[in-house]
Amino acid sequence: MDEKITVEVCVGTSCHLMGSSVLISTLEELSADIARKIKTKLSLCFEVCHGDKNPPVVRINGDFYDEMTPDRLRELLLKMAGETS
Repeated sequence: MDEKITVEVCVGTSCHLMGSSVLISTLEELSADIARKIKTKLSLCFEVCHGDKNPPVVRINGDFYDEMTPDRLRELLLKMAGETS
């Protein structure tokens, strides 16, 4: 089996206020085929929002993505999982 895509959603105060709960819902709504390829984690804070990143922040396979939206998250994951939207 291929290595899973690791998705970490920041649920710290700034990210929570800017919509990280909607991103978590987006992950929960993915099809079973995609969901089985993803390992989801929650993080209390990546401590990057006070630098060059804007909330909500997601880390996917170690890379940070800021100003994340549900559509952008879904699109990134479909691409990484080798699926078409």
